[in-house]
Amino acid sequence: MSFAFTKDIVGTTHLVHSIYLLLAWAAWTASSTSVLMSFFTSQRACRKAVRQLDAVGKVPPRPGGWLDFGTEILNIAGLALFVVGLLMMVIFLNHNLNLK
Repeated sequence: MSFAFTKDIVGTTHLVHSIYLLLAWAAWTASSTSVLMSFFTSQRACRKAVRQLDAVGKVPPRPGGWLDFGTEILNIAGLALFVVGLLMMVIFLNHNLNLK
């Protein structure tokens, strides 16, 4: 979306502070990667929790162990990186559309 928006609305000539646009894309890429990784760790955590419950017969202190914790961290990182990307895009647009 930002590719088309930048090309059609802002234009490609005389871009200033393009580092903010690059940072926005990098943050959104990292956010997407974090969310996709959390899908994987979530599935693994669920499987581990089932095995733990079957082996012990009661719910362990943290079902899924470190995989559950990792999923939580990846989800938080995905949200934070998305917001950072959004902020970088707003800063870029502010510089290139002269919004005051």
